Amino acid sequence: MNSVQDRIHKLYNQLSNQQKLVAEFILEEPKKVALHPAKEIGTLTGTSGTTVIRLSNALGYSGFSAMQNEVRQSLLANGQRENHIQKFFDHSKRWNEKEGLITYKMEQDIAYIRETLNSVSQDALDQAVESIIKAKKIVVVGFRSSFAPAHWLSFTLNIVKGDTHLYTGQNDDANYLMMLADEEWLVIVLSFPRYTQETISFA
Repeated sequence: MNSVQDRIHKLYNQLSNQQKLVAEFILEEPKKVALHPAKEIGTLTGTSGTTVIRLSNALGYSGFSAMQNEVRQSLLANGQRENHIQKFFDHSKRWNEKEGLITYKMEQDIAYIRETLNSVSQDALDQAVESIIKAKKIVVVGFRSSFAPAHWLSFTLNIVKGDTHLYTGQNDDANYLMMLADEEWLVIVLSFPRYTQETISFA
């Protein structure tokens, strides 16, 4: 019986774009696939539990549980030996042979945007917008991978509203900001895994 990885390599061309997102996740994060149900895998990949199950069927399994069991057995047998450089070359080869890296990454972004639209309520969005409009001053915080979106957000808010400060950590005086802040201030914190302790401490 072919492994999950072998089946993905052989059938990759026949998968839908959504199924390819899940397939790539299986190759990159087998531990998470071994631990989480189909619905959670769908959330992590910006797709859906139904897409995960359909991928399992497309790869020749009777369902997600059968595919998940094989992933678990593979991890136990191989001790999850990983060669990240070889993985990069393998993925690059598939991208070059098929739709291309740019198309794949854009499809992935579209899936994440769809998942965000489905998971955030309109009431929560309205409340966030209202808080931004009412705030006397806004402080935006974000470090490491979160710094770029935090910088963009503070720049944009300064254009449309003003009175927005990007907190840059050691270059700023956090104590001074806290002395000035009151209930009319708004702090917007952006943080992606792996979460930065300084961001959490400031919040």
